[in-house]
Amino acid sequence: MDSKHSLFVNETKSFFRIVIRMIVVGNLDSGYGVMPDELGNLKQLTTLSIQNTRIIKMADQLGNLTTLTSLTLINCGLLSLPNLSKLTSLSNLIIDSNPITSLIGVQKVAKLTLRNCQFSSIPTMTIPTALINLDMSNNQLSEVRNLSLYRSLRTVDFNRNRINVLLSSIVHLRFLNTIIMSNNELYYLPDEILQLNSLITLNIANNTFSPTELQLVKDKFKARRPAVKLIT
Repeated sequence: MDSKHSLFVNETKSFFRIVIRMIVVGNLDSGYGVMPDELGNLKQLTTLSIQNTRIIKMADQLGNLTTLTSLTLINCGLLSLPNLSKLTSLSNLIIDSNPITSLIGVQKVAKLTLRNCQFSSIPTMTIPTALINLDMSNNQLSEVRNLSLYRSLRTVDFNRNRINVLLSSIVHLRFLNTIIMSNNELYYLPDEILQLNSLITLNIANNTFSPTELQLVKDKFKARRPAVKLIT
């Protein structure tokens, strides 16, 4: 990779004056846990990845990185993020292993990964039809009522939440090919899920279906959608 376009961040703030397109930070002692305001000076930055680095507060200037296409924040101790409404180029957002509970201003992300956090609902997006892959495994979701807004979804992963029902409106997700609902509290599946013609894999293992209801689900898929990989 061209050295003018990449940099592994050191512990000083002076690097923010360099014109770069990518920053990758890992296992860094950031002192007070606050990213400096100079972050907003990186007007040409397209990729920002911070992992295993304590930054409990991200500078508000993050919202000024209008050319950012990929943002990864893993195990940083983040409680919140500033408004992301100006990040109109952002297409890949990964937040993993942070105690964050909400996002504000997400525009048109295609891949949204929010694993091992504290979300209780799916974040809203200005252009929900942009979303293709959604991973919210290991959160605090008890319902996914707005899931049907994301009409372009191909894959969803809700493993290890507290979801007890999928609504019949899931039928609107006609491109959906993979649904992972393992380790939840499902006791019922709507028949409309059988109408998802693109569906390839459905994982409903370790839920709260009664033996009778689970057998009914198996029988329906065997009769009407035998090609679907049903994991129970």
